[in-house]
Amino acid sequence: MENGQKPFNESNEKTAKRQKTLDRLTKKFISSVVDCLPSQVDAMTMQEWVKNPRALQKVLREALCPPDVRNDFLIF
Repeated sequence: MENGQKPFNESNEKTAKRQKTLDRLTKKFISSVVDCLPSQVDAMTMQEWVKNPRALQKVLREALCPPDVRNDFLIF
């Protein structure tokens, strides 16, 4: 099809609805995270996070994505 569009079918419609729902959920999640940021973060601390986004990403990942417990078991 033109412009790289897929032909319409039920599967594409379900995918589009799922993506729209995920986009809506993503927006709500981001909004919730921002709303919950502590108001006590001073300008210097904010600047340090801005200058080091990888460190901020690591902290957020550790807080929001707990490690998979199955990875903690030793394999002999």
